[in-house]
Amino acid sequence: MDPQDKKLISRRLGRVGWALLAYVAAGQLLGGAVYLIPGVAGNVWLSMLLSYVVMFGLAPILMWLILRPLPKGRAPGLPLSAKALVRSMLYCVGVAYFFNMVTAIVTSLLQNFSDKPLNDVTQNMFDSTPMPLLILLAGVAAPIFEELIFRKLLLDRLRPFGDRCAIVLCGVAFGLYHVNLGQFFYAAALGMVLAGIVLKTGKIWHSMVCHAALNLSSLGFSALYELGEGGTVAAGIILIALAAFAAWCFIRYARSYRHAPPAYPVSTRDVMLCLPGSVGIWVCAVLLLAASVGILFV
Repeated sequence: MDPQDKKLISRRLGRVGWALLAYVAAGQLLGGAVYLIPGVAGNVWLSMLLSYVVMFGLAPILMWLILRPLPKGRAPGLPLSAKALVRSMLYCVGVAYFFNMVTAIVTSLLQNFSDKPLNDVTQNMFDSTPMPLLILLAGVAAPIFEELIFRKLLLDRLRPFGDRCAIVLCGVAFGLYHVNLGQFFYAAALGMVLAGIVLKTGKIWHSMVCHAALNLSSLGFSALYELGEGGTVAAGIILIALAAFAAWCFIRYARSYRHAPPAYPVSTRDVMLCLPGSVGIWVCAVLLLAASVGILFV
C-alpha cells in the first residue's frame, strides 16, 4: 500500500473515533447538566425528555461537524419484502439476546472483583421510568434517532472503507456509545446487523423498524418476568427459540451477502492494517471501554 494512502486512511479513521468520543462526551455531560436545572431532577418525564433532546438533538451536531469533511458512500440496495422484514426483525431480536448471554458470562466473571452486586444500569432505568415513557423513548425515539446517527450519519462516512469494515466499525461504535458493558456486546452485534440491513436495502427505515422491534420486545420480556416463574419460563423458551433462529439465519445468509469493496485503492485487509495508526480510534475505544467497565462498579 502506498504510504500516502495509508496515512490518509489512518487519519480519516481517526476522525471517526474523535467524532464518536465527542458525541458521547457531549451527550453525557450536557445530559447530566439537565438535572441541575431547578425543578427537573424531581420530574422523571421532564428530565428524561430533556436528556433525549440533548443526546439526539444537540450532541449529534458536534459529531456531524467532525465527520463532515469525510467523503460519503451511498447504499442503493433494494427494499425488503414484508416477509423478509419480519424475518429481519426476529433475527435482530435473536442476535441481541444471544449476545446478552455473552454479557451474562462476562459480568459474572467481573462480579468476582466486587464485594457488592454490579450496577445494572439498564435495569435501574426500567425500574425508575414509567412504562408509557419507556415505550415513547426506547420504543419510538431511540430507534429513529440512533439509526439516523449511526446507520446514516456515521455509516455513510464509513462505507468508502468497504462494506465489511463499515459494518464492523459501525457495530463497535454503537456498542461503545452505550458506555455500559452490560449493553456493549449485544449493541455491537445489533449495530452490525442493522448496518448490514441498511447497506443491503438502502432504506434507513428498515433498520428503524428492526431496532424498534428489539427495544419493544425488551419491554415485553420485562413484563413477562414480572408474572413470576411461569412468565420467566415462557420468556426463556421464546429467547432460546429466537437465538436458534438467529443462528440459522446467520449460517444460511452470511455467505450469500455481497460486500462492496473499499472506494480507496486498497483492500479491506489494508484498511484494517491502518487501524493501529488511527489515534482517534484507539483513544475513543480505550476511554469508552474503561467507562463502560467502571460504571458497573459504581
